[in-house]
Amino acid sequence: MTKRVEFLPAALEEVEEGAAWYRERDPRVSKAFAAEVDWAIGLVAESPRRWPAYHHGTHRVLLEKYPYSLVYRDEPDRVLVVAMAHFKKKPGYWHQRLKSGKRSPTSGRS
Repeated sequence: MTKRVEFLPAALEEVEEGAAWYRERDPRVSKAFAAEVDWAIGLVAESPRRWPAYHHGTHRVLLEKYPYSLVYRDEPDRVLVVAMAHFKKKPGYWHQRLKSGKRSPTSGRS
């Protein structure tokens, strides 16, 4: 069963910031980044427990070509993306976001 994927607003902002950074350098690379993010979201929606436990009750998918990981929490009715964490950021910087659990006005896949 494919789960609905939703983003915390801060996680969605990180995806958009990453795409913008790549777009400034090369629009083709930005499109490839977006495609890889979509790929990771699709995998998580189909099988959220496929990846081992990570920090603070989350899981993560490492992007193959970009220095980012998609950090998410598997919940009964959805997958909640907590962060699109760049490898240079301090691990777990996003853990305070788990307390709010606010849903983004736009969801990912369903």
